[in-house]
Amino acid sequence: MKHFSMQEWVDFVRGVVSEEQHLALQKHLNDGCSDCQKLLETWKNVLECAGREKFYQPPEANVRIAKAQFAMSHPNQARPREFYYADLVFDSYAQPATPGIRSSLSLARQLVFKKGRYSVDMRLEFQPGRLAIVGQVLDFGQANSALGDIPVRLLAYKQQTTTSHFGEFQFDVERMENLELLFVMSEERDLMISIPLSQGSSLTPTDVTDSLGDRKDSFDDGKKV
Repeated sequence: MKHFSMQEWVDFVRGVVSEEQHLALQKHLNDGCSDCQKLLETWKNVLECAGREKFYQPPEANVRIAKAQFAMSHPNQARPREFYYADLVFDSYAQPATPGIRSSLSLARQLVFKKGRYSVDMRLEFQPGRLAIVGQVLDFGQANSALGDIPVRLLAYKQQTTTSHFGEFQFDVERMENLELLFVMSEERDLMISIPLSQGSSLTPTDVTDSLGDRKDSFDDGKKV
């Protein structure tokens, strides 16, 4: 018995064969060729799978991670990127405790970093052997201040994510003494923040007041590394 080629069965399944060839292929099946019948069923399944594939949408979180991975690789970059350190302008550990509860220990810590019009608000939640980092990136130079789709990388752990539509991001890691976050703010420029994890802080209340009151600096006059 003469068998037809795989390409002919592919065309048969796709419905792109001539009427004469279609009749010949169908007759071959009717004659009881089990090998060709199996080949036909295989390509029917492939065609059905391909038809469903165009309606598939990957999870949004996976898309953000993929974008972050490509953004961090910087393929075919013509010139080196610049990054700027943001200043710590608020630390809840530096604030005086309320009278009567000075001996209590808060398991959460609030931090605010600024560079020019950009602000990163962050909350650290300490757990046994773990640290949860939850933050939000804001741009006070635009109407909708939340910055979405900004790749964020936790350098010490080589973890990365992308901010949500509301500019939010989060990490859950083992505790370390020093952590740094890198924010890809543009194609040529990054923003870096260093998270102090010690109980004390070098930031004084006077420093906080001065930093929050200074709105004149711009992103371009930041410290270039």
